[in-house]
Amino acid sequence: MELTLGAMFKLCILQWLPIWGFLAASISAANMMRCPGPGWQLWKGSCYVLTDKTSTWQEGKSACRSMGGRMAAPRSSEENDFFVSLAGPGGKVWIACKFNTAVAGGQLACEGVEAEFTKWHNGEPNNDSEECVLLKAISSGTWFDYSCQNPYPSVCKKRAAKPSRDLVCYEVGENGRLVGTA
Repeated sequence: MELTLGAMFKLCILQWLPIWGFLAASISAANMMRCPGPGWQLWKGSCYVLTDKTSTWQEGKSACRSMGGRMAAPRSSEENDFFVSLAGPGGKVWIACKFNTAVAGGQLACEGVEAEFTKWHNGEPNNDSEECVLLKAISSGTWFDYSCQNPYPSVCKKRAAKPSRDLVCYEVGENGRLVGTA
């Protein structure tokens, strides 16, 4: 096999091989996390994907569970921006937030706990009969209260898998040098 420079790739070695012992001990490799399959995208130690079909909020939550994950909600502006990139231009996606109108003044719970981060669109939430939360990429990732019965894709999340402890992987840059080393 011929190795051509000009493209990034991963170099993986087994830690226990004696010939690589010094190399593995002397180079600090980034903790290479991986996602379960096609469509999943890695972001800060978790994997995210949109459900492949539009569905109600509850069906989207179930679809995420059937993929081994859970419906996700952004916990920061940075994560909200990542959701916008997942949704794509003009995209609208369910997030794991519900607005409880039975509580005086309303209460927002995301992933089952009271929300610390929100990004409501001006004037939202605005309807007592709309308790599910939709993120709209076209509106700078702001949130809208919507009827839970409307069909949209959902954002799913699961923890990224770590590679086997016997396998060490390094990013190799286009110049043939290990990324992150001098």
